[in-house]
Amino acid sequence: MDINDIIKGVDFSLPKLNTAPGASKHDHVDRFQQALTSYLQSNISDYEWNMETKMFGGKHGDRADIYGGLRTNSQILQNGQSIKRIQPDGKYNVCEKTCDDDWVIEIDALRADQVAAKFLSRLALLGLSDKVIHYVAVLYEFTKSNEHGCIKYGKYAHEILKRINIKSTFDLVVVNQGAECVRLINLRRPFFEIKFNGKSIVASPIVGMSEVAVKVIEDYIDRNIHITYAQLQDVFGKYVADAIGKSRYHKTNKSIESITVHTYTQWRNNYGAQHNWNSFVKLCTQLGYSINEVF
Repeated sequence: MDINDIIKGVDFSLPKLNTAPGASKHDHVDRFQQALTSYLQSNISDYEWNMETKMFGGKHGDRADIYGGLRTNSQILQNGQSIKRIQPDGKYNVCEKTCDDDWVIEIDALRADQVAAKFLSRLALLGLSDKVIHYVAVLYEFTKSNEHGCIKYGKYAHEILKRINIKSTFDLVVVNQGAECVRLINLRRPFFEIKFNGKSIVASPIVGMSEVAVKVIEDYIDRNIHITYAQLQDVFGKYVADAIGKSRYHKTNKSIESITVHTYTQWRNNYGAQHNWNSFVKLCTQLGYSINEVF
């Protein structure tokens, strides 16, 4: 399953957010949460879905609004190993080792402080293990909204999860009650794997095209210790410079002939930027480097 399955459930449950006569905001959010949980239980049966789930023994008293874990009978034994999976009652249950991806769904107002606080508390419960977590913040526009702030902290959260496990995800789903529409906000900045002749040159995937350029050029200098600055420019052309300059080149940790090497940064900001990136990747391929995007 993926985020699109969650969005279908949110869209199906959206009528429950309509304000009933005399009902409080808390009441119709509760009805929406119940409807979404029921939808997931009925339509995504490989997972066990529960509301108000205590995770990892209920430390700090926090509960996930909706928690989905793969059912034991849907998992595949790998190499005879087993893991401990936390159950909704806070007890551990031994089950077969699998991809072990779990879903945490939190329902809150469209407020940056709620997004940040909820994610931090859930991360403390989930721990920093190499577990695949799909975190979904479903945000409703009942109060004064701060979508920009939510996106800002959502991007931070997504990056943190990716650095823990590259397969983990963080998604923002915004529910507009009045217009009865559901929007998925794209937070997924690309991460990159860089290899030279098939071997990775970075310990873990890195974020951003500019950082890729830095890593490749620094690695190239390390592999060609006698290269002159003129020769480096002959190889990389406009992708290197001796100063930040008007194009705001990125300072690296490498110097040649007392010249600090700077690398290109304007991959997406100018006309023809995508062509610049494609040309850089092609050049890297010719030099033995492979650059692959992962999300």
